This record gives sequence, structure tokens and C-alpha cells, in this order.
Amino acid sequence: MIKPWKRISSQTIIEDKWITLRTEVCQRSDGKIVAPFYVIDDSDFVSVLALTTDKHVVLTTEYRHGVAETLIGLPGGLVDSSDAGPTETAQRELLEETGYAGTKVLYLGCTFANPLRNTNKVHHVIIENVKRISDQKLDENEEIEVSL
Repeated sequence: MIKPWKRISSQTIIEDKWITLRTEVCQRSDGKIVAPFYVIDDSDFVSVLALTTDKHVVLTTEYRHGVAETLIGLPGGLVDSSDAGPTETAQRELLEETGYAGTKVLYLGCTFANPLRNTNKVHHVIIENVKRISDQKLDENEEIEVSL
């Protein structure tokens, strides 16, 4: 049976409102030392599969600087501490990023974003019967094109 590593030491390198980066020294169950091992503490986020009444998917196109590419994907965003939970985040992010809202919300569960180094989860939500009800309300650094 694979056993958890033992954390020998942990030191925070960066900590701000966006991210916390730690370096750790760990020991595997076979005694091997793993150092340095970097862990990223980041906020949970949601990914929204939004379906119109005729089963079109609402997609977003935006530049993502981490990979330096413009990508087509699903609406989504960070779970704010003021949100009641991931389904509320999903509804808020869908409306802000696309102007769409729906009548049926289904929480599918969560996965880890990158369990090798990141501690955050991705919450998966389907919102059905969506229609455009408003203009986008984008954050300061967002540029998002919406398509079906």
C-alpha cells in the first residue's frame, strides 16, 4: 500500500491575496528524502457547462497569460469567500462573464486542479436552460468573447 509522505519542514516563500507558495522537505515511506518540493495553495474555482434550451454550449474565448495563448473554454472563476458555495459562484461567474443565466443548476462534484503541486479544487457545475439576460460585467483584467 502506498503511504503518505512525511513532511519534515515547510516554509512559505510567497503569500499574497492570489497565491501561497511553500517549499517543503518530505520523506517518502521508503526513507528517501524529497527536497525541495513546492506546493501551491490557491483558491478553489468553478467550471460551468452552460446549456441553452436548444442544447448549445456557452463558450468563452480569452487570453491566458500562464500559457501565453488565447483559449476557448468554459466560463468559470474563483470561489469567493462571500459566495454561499460553488453553485452560487457558477451562477455569478456565468452571468458576469457571458451575460447568460439559467433555471436549472446541477452540481457534479469536484476534482483537484493539479494534485501534484496544487491544493485547490475545481468544482464542476451544469447550468441548463440558459439565455442571455444582460451585458457582461467583466473584472478589470478580463477580456472575454462569448460564443455558442
